[in-house]
Order: sequence, then C-alpha cells, then structure tokens
Amino acid sequence: MKVRLRHVQQRGSKYYFRISIPVALREFYDGRREISQTLRTDDHNEAEGLAAQLAKIYQKQFRELRSGRQIGPSRSSEDLLDTLELDTPSIPSLGHVPA
Repeated sequence: MKVRLRHVQQRGSKYYFRISIPVALREFYDGRREISQTLRTDDHNEAEGLAAQLAKIYQKQFRELRSGRQIGPSRSSEDLLDTLELDTPSIPSLGHVPA
C-alpha cells in the first residue's frame, strides 16, 4: 500500500517537495500559488525527511510574514535543499525583506 506523504509528490522515480503559499502571502512570492522543488532523490525515506525539514522552514517563514516581521530575501528551495543535504544542524537564516 502506497502512503501519500504531506508535501511530497512522486514524478516518475523522483520525489518533489510542494507547499501551497497562503493567499495573503503570495505577494511576497511574486504571486505564486505554491512552491515546488525537486528533492533530488528517488528514496522514499529520504524524501520524507527532506520534505519535513523544508516544510518547517517555509511554515516558519509564513508565520514571520504574517506577524509583519521583516524576513529578508528568501533563500531559494535549491539553496535550502543544499543546506539540508549537507546535514547542517541549524535552520538557515531568512534575513529581512526590504519594505
């Protein structure tokens, strides 16, 4: 039985991360409705772990934007994924968004 993972989509043999951008925050993401990024893996367990970490990072970013906190230019999903794959123990800094 195949289990559907939150924020994970399989296309062919590769896994992708997907998260919806809340309507109220889309202006901060050039009007995009979702963030979609390859997880660069065909391993189910690895995809699950990477997606969970990326989801936490984006949820934090969404919370900070809702609170009006200046978070700065967001790092691309590719940059975040590079950080996660290097097993960096801390969440990357998000900086601040210019007004």
